[in-house]
Amino acid sequence: MKKTLFELDVDLIPEFQEWKKLNRESFDLYDLAGALLDIEKILLAGRVLFPEFQEVDDMVFLDRPELREHIDHWKKGRSNLQVEAMLNHRHIHESYVEGPEAWDDQWLELGKLLKMCYESSLSRLYPDREFIVDLSEDSGPGDYVLTFYQPETKTEALEK
Repeated sequence: MKKTLFELDVDLIPEFQEWKKLNRESFDLYDLAGALLDIEKILLAGRVLFPEFQEVDDMVFLDRPELREHIDHWKKGRSNLQVEAMLNHRHIHESYVEGPEAWDDQWLELGKLLKMCYESSLSRLYPDREFIVDLSEDSGPGDYVLTFYQPETKTEALEK
């Protein structure tokens, strides 16, 4: 019985069918990856899928330059939940991929993959905390936004 955490629809990779016709029936996605990807791209993809996080003032963020300045700017009058959600949000088509135009189903699939990787990373790195990882469509087809934040505690909610 096959098991996987990420079920990939090969129809989202038209190049796979082309390569399969040119090669052999036993040609699979690993063969295609071996033909198209070099070690540097695979390692870089690993960092994108499993990013570095940084904890600041009991909040968790994707690590990035000038993080402290961004936090200080957004923290004024906002809850930790709002600051985390804002600073951790990424428009997938702007943040992760450059190259040939992709279609909506591909952006959605990439969003689902990133969401699953973020959930896994956050739960393993911060096992005593709860995180909400949210994938949503923003301003139109293909404009998917990924963010994560810690939900408010009951005490924080009551203080409002």
